[in-house]
Amino acid sequence: MEMVNELMGWFRVHAFPEYQPAGLDLPQVVADSSLCHVQVTTWSHETGFGTGSEERSERCGGASADVAKFVAQMLNDYADDVFEPQYEPAAVVGECMECHSELTRGKETCTACHKPPLEPEELHEDFF
Repeated sequence: MEMVNELMGWFRVHAFPEYQPAGLDLPQVVADSSLCHVQVTTWSHETGFGTGSEERSERCGGASADVAKFVAQMLNDYADDVFEPQYEPAAVVGECMECHSELTRGKETCTACHKPPLEPEELHEDFF
């Protein structure tokens, strides 16, 4: 689980794509999310490339290569007994987990898409 958390933390703050397939020199964007759809949408908004564009497809190929490289390095470090986690969940995750600790294992920066946490009296029984 520690390695999964490390991958998700890195994914959230990495500027994708580092690897540049097809030599397109695509802009690198940090999306502050470990969710692929948020990553792609943020990248598309910031670069102006549509989600159906060749550049978007190449960006995703580059991001996949970046992830494979990171995981390979992390596994090598683990095998060499030198793996040390570097990434922490975003600060807002602690607030979210006050209510969701038994409902999810997520460590996502959810306030990018969702409203800030509701007060307990604002929750509805059918929400759960």
